[in-house]
Amino acid sequence: MSDPSKPGSSMESSNDIDMASDTSDNKMSPIEKIPPEVLSYALSFIPDRASIRAAMISGPTLYNAFKQRQAYIASCILFNSMDEPVYREAIVTFNMKIAEWKGVKAGIKAINRVYSSEQQRIYSQFLTFDRVKEMWRLHKAVEYFAERLPSSLIRKHPVVKYKNAFSINTNVRVRFQRALYRLDACLKITELMIASQLHDNHGKNRAPTEEEHKEAHWVHCLKDLEEHRILKAFHSQYSAVEIEQLTSICGMLVTEIAPSFNTFLERDIELGTQLPYYITHALCPGSMSLISQGLPFLKDFLTAGSRPLRAKVMRRINPPIDWNPNLPTRPPFPGNDEQLTCIVHDYEGTPGKWARMDTPDFMMRTPFIKDPDPGPEYAWHVLSRYAIFLNESDEEVTPYQSLPWGYVFWDIDMFEKAEFTHIRIEHHNEFGFTLEANHPIHDSWQPLAKWDSNMATDRLLMSSQEKVYLKNRGETGYFNFDSWILETEAHLFQELNNMPREVLANAMRDMATPELLQQFFQTMEAQHPEIVQMAIDLSTAGVGNAWVAGTLTETPVPEDENEDDAN
Repeated sequence: MSDPSKPGSSMESSNDIDMASDTSDNKMSPIEKIPPEVLSYALSFIPDRASIRAAMISGPTLYNAFKQRQAYIASCILFNSMDEPVYREAIVTFNMKIAEWKGVKAGIKAINRVYSSEQQRIYSQFLTFDRVKEMWRLHKAVEYFAERLPSSLIRKHPVVKYKNAFSINTNVRVRFQRALYRLDACLKITELMIASQLHDNHGKNRAPTEEEHKEAHWVHCLKDLEEHRILKAFHSQYSAVEIEQLTSICGMLVTEIAPSFNTFLERDIELGTQLPYYITHALCPGSMSLISQGLPFLKDFLTAGSRPLRAKVMRRINPPIDWNPNLPTRPPFPGNDEQLTCIVHDYEGTPGKWARMDTPDFMMRTPFIKDPDPGPEYAWHVLSRYAIFLNESDEEVTPYQSLPWGYVFWDIDMFEKAEFTHIRIEHHNEFGFTLEANHPIHDSWQPLAKWDSNMATDRLLMSSQEKVYLKNRGETGYFNFDSWILETEAHLFQELNNMPREVLANAMRDMATPELLQQFFQTMEAQHPEIVQMAIDLSTAGVGNAWVAGTLTETPVPEDENEDDAN
């Protein structure tokens, strides 16, 4: 034992340490005296990422406090930035994405478990910092598209820009954000569904039994039945309006992405050798191949400032997309409400059966989150594909094309300002829903028509063959699509110019109908009026000169220009 009287004894050393500690405490800043766990908790209330970065670089104390609980702090900042309905949708999406299951029985259990009220939270053991970073990236993409999609509709769609009636307020923004999270969860569910098809039946398919066929009379095999059951379990967690929002948001994403993607497809050698067709509509085979890459990927692609940057984004996909139009592992477009399909069948729905009454609860279902505004529900009642059962009908009424303009995302006062007369249920039940004949809802809207023509299809297919030739020579990267078109058509014109007139006349005579000949004239007139004039001069073509002249004097309908930067 040490003698306290001796220099260097433990008591003297202890006193020296205490004095040094007192001196050190006096030199510490007030924030350094706060326990790290208290600082970590305080940091969780910082409102945004810019502020937390500023705090971290201010000194080692706050930096260390953040590092001590970085997943918790980053998640708190993320969740506090969300509106409450968006937060709840984000939570179930996160839990649905980390759920692991195989087979239809396990899948249904997982869906019901995630959406049960007691499970609508994230447990700390699952909240790693890497997962929080992924959530941040997803949320930034959700915010981006929740702003871009409605803004694009307000600028372009005849209905949404009518009378400046529609705008982006908190309700609209929240609906778009929730639907985007819902789509993200749906993509994960369908991915696992496809990966574990027929798992419960040892990988074997078969015809449905009689009892199974009663459950879903439209299915043809066990594989179809399994998909129906999984999607029905998912759809039953939401109201009919919320599932309609899911369908609508997916279609709007395809429409928004397609111009940029099609332009890139034309001008990229590598992608052009893999994909010989455009994305021209929501149900196009390749559209879901793009959507299934996830919202962060789609945001990165659209915001890339040049073609080389977009090429880098595409090259990040691993494994590369299989563009086979008949690919069995491609997620299906979320176009059908499986729960509602069963209900209409079970209740023997017929046109007008539930007309002049409030939407039956068994059709609408309980929403996952109640909407504060009745606009989406009232619009669904009169404008949805199921409106034929809810309104008086002569069975010949063509449903409105409402999904492309997101009719289930807007407030009731916006509809009324846009002259949707008697859209409120109480007014509709008494007077019936009416729309004037000149209302823009009757106008055709084809934003992707530029790429949806025989000429565009043929050009892309021919360019794909040229890109294969270039790739085999070792060339990659940029393909000058516009220059190639001019050269190809100049070569075609030269061949036509050198062709004997009687041969050309015989070729035109084979166009058996005036419609085919008219299509030929309209296609060629804009590019090479010389060829059209040559055709007019061929009196042996079998078509009267007066008809030809009438065809050529029609004012051509201008195509909408691609507003996206081709780069």
